Amino acid sequence: LCESFSLYHLLPEIDQFLERLLQVRRVVLYDARRTGLSQRDVTFDQRGIDEDLAAVVAATGEQPAALWANGTYGPAAIRFAARHPESVDRLVLFGALARLSDAFPEAALRSFAELAKTNWPLAAQTFGDMSTRQADPAAGLRWGEVYRQSTTGEQFALSIAAAIAEDDDARAQLPDVRVPTLVMHRKGDTNVPLARGQEIAAAIPDARFVPVEGVISHYALGDQ
Repeated sequence: LCESFSLYHLLPEIDQFLERLLQVRRVVLYDARRTGLSQRDVTFDQRGIDEDLAAVVAATGEQPAALWANGTYGPAAIRFAARHPESVDRLVLFGALARLSDAFPEAALRSFAELAKTNWPLAAQTFGDMSTRQADPAAGLRWGEVYRQSTTGEQFALSIAAAIAEDDDARAQLPDVRVPTLVMHRKGDTNVPLARGQEIAAAIPDARFVPVEGVISHYALGDQ
């Protein structure tokens, strides 16, 4: 939720992943509001997040587009695919959620927000270590630094407060997704349980579910 693509040069695994993907696709990345190169002093809510995605898709000048989302970006991508089938020709979800609280209960989010406000470097490293501590601790250090540089603890805490207030939930839109959909999920994902991915695939008509080996949530870490 808080990494900036402008810092991907610090993450060799991302460069490797994008280099392979760029051989077959044009790739458009953007920073979420309050993060990285995007505006900080803006409202962080579901409507704004959805409008940002729609604006980026429109700005590409190429529709329909393939839409990729992982983790907490899942709800916005699901809603967009359901509401704008003319703009999406395929949807790919990796380790994604349909509802934020399915993986991050309110108590955990409040703890994250408090830690972010009081000690952002420690909080950023904590997020970097999530699911990487045992499998790839060096990657956790890199990701922690990217999180730290991507935003501030205060901005992150404000985003968490907005997320708690809304509990971003796109489950109702899952049956309305009619574009070809691929759902991939690490079998041992320690952040977002495998069952969440299975539920998403089961609710989207004709979606394909592919379990992937590994425990690290991020698509670029481990087997790409």
